[in-house]
Amino acid sequence: MENNYQLASRKIISKALEELYFEEVFNYENLSDSCFSLSLNNGISYTFSARKSLLDSISINHTTIKKFISTQEVAALSAKDFFLETQHLTEMSDETLSIFIEELEQTLYSDVFITNKYKNLSLEEISKYGFSEMNHLLDGHPKLLLNKGRLGWGSKDLENYSPEAKNSFQLVYIAVNKSLATFGLDDNYDVDVLLKESLSTEDFETIDKLLAEANISISDYIIFPVHPWQWENKIVIQFADLINEKMIISFGELGSYFSAQSSIRTLSNTRKNSKLDIKTSVSILNTSSFRGIPSKVIPYGHSLSNEIENILNSDELFKEQNTICLKEVAGISVNNKIYSRIEFSPYRYKEMLGCIWRESADSKISSGDIAIPTAALFYSHNDNFLIAEYVKLSGLSEDDWLARYVNTVIVPLYHLQMKYGIGLVAHGQNTIIVLKNHSPAGLIIKDFHGDLRVTPDSALREFSFFEHLDKLPANYLIHDLFTGHLVTVFRYVARAFTAAFNQTEENILKILNNELRKYINQNPLPSESLDLTSHKFEKVLVNKVRFIRGYGDTRERLKPVLGKRQLSLNIEEKI
Repeated sequence: MENNYQLASRKIISKALEELYFEEVFNYENLSDSCFSLSLNNGISYTFSARKSLLDSISINHTTIKKFISTQEVAALSAKDFFLETQHLTEMSDETLSIFIEELEQTLYSDVFITNKYKNLSLEEISKYGFSEMNHLLDGHPKLLLNKGRLGWGSKDLENYSPEAKNSFQLVYIAVNKSLATFGLDDNYDVDVLLKESLSTEDFETIDKLLAEANISISDYIIFPVHPWQWENKIVIQFADLINEKMIISFGELGSYFSAQSSIRTLSNTRKNSKLDIKTSVSILNTSSFRGIPSKVIPYGHSLSNEIENILNSDELFKEQNTICLKEVAGISVNNKIYSRIEFSPYRYKEMLGCIWRESADSKISSGDIAIPTAALFYSHNDNFLIAEYVKLSGLSEDDWLARYVNTVIVPLYHLQMKYGIGLVAHGQNTIIVLKNHSPAGLIIKDFHGDLRVTPDSALREFSFFEHLDKLPANYLIHDLFTGHLVTVFRYVARAFTAAFNQTEENILKILNNELRKYINQNPLPSESLDLTSHKFEKVLVNKVRFIRGYGDTRERLKPVLGKRQLSLNIEEKI
């Protein structure tokens, strides 16, 4: 009987066997129709049962994985041993592999914590969870092997601040001299309104008292919250000169309590979920990057949000499908100026201090509805899939439920690109599905400050902020939908559907193609290269870039590399 650490290790090996096949790192010997083998050096091999799956993938039953040395089966699997044994295939340097294993141990620790904390929940209970509750359960990035690395945090930090810990905490409020800050604010808000979202009358009295003692005029300063870990571990030291000069003043931990969403740095108000979310800088390496707040979009993020909302509110398809957005109403970034004077300073040093206020998912839905990240649609608990519970409780047939998901989520994202030239990296955190009676009833999109790109002729081109947006030709931008959602969400939804129901992936792919074809027939495409149902797309590899580039600091976030094999939704090319 495996203990929970061994089970977590087995599941990561299973994920690696799946994802590194997709990323063209591993190739397998086909022992039979459903049995495969990975042969390594020194007589080591891994065998497992799997089925070939859509989008050049395989789906593995993790319980079937066995390790052999020559012909002798090894009793317990070790993910650490697995990555050492496959080093000649991943081509990680010894330095990279050592840090990779450190990140692996961090991920395993959190995986075991989640199993221990939530193992007694039932799917029926989980099916009632809304946005904040689901964020405590989600497994993390489905493609990245080590999705809870959080390098920089110890066990106490994880206990205090990780989403799975479900702990709540206050934020540190500071005043920063306006000369240091880049600031943006929606016309419908002012700073006092923002602060009253989470601060009480007593908190304001504390702030006024401390400002008076410091002989500071509030008119020269902006007040905003900082993640308590960031304040203690980064800001106090890295901004010590500005603190000593009273250009930055701390008021300590104040106000409402918050808990972490699955992205770690975005926080939900636990007193009232409809209050504004706050996105903070947390300078730890998690998944692919350090989690700071870039300054680039801060001055116009609120204006961009307003224009996207105007598009959604004026378009008949978006209104019919209940497509809405979470607006970013304000943001602030404070640059430690010494790093801005260093031409190639790593990006993390320029993103240490800042925050963004954003509407919450719960503030946008009707009473009785629930909003969940689309990543929840492939969430499994004790090897059973949550999506099966949603379908059962909805009263819809499996095919009807899936068709509604396609029309509610994928078609609006496609329409936003085809008609308006706006592309989101529409992964399982950035896209939120609204469920009414457990059936798809709306889409909420978010995160415009970092994950939005446009075509040169986008509907946003008339606005002053357009010059600052990242631009791509339409046939490149379509990758953000194909890779961001179809490969990173739909691929796993299809896998969950196949496991939960007596469904074939051919039928699931047929439903997707049918609904997309209906849209295309009503909305002719400007180019065949934009046809999701027939065009071939390059494969984006997110793990391989870490193997190649390692963990060294970079001036920009790492960019994925491209695979050799192309992907298609064409049913005949499923496998």
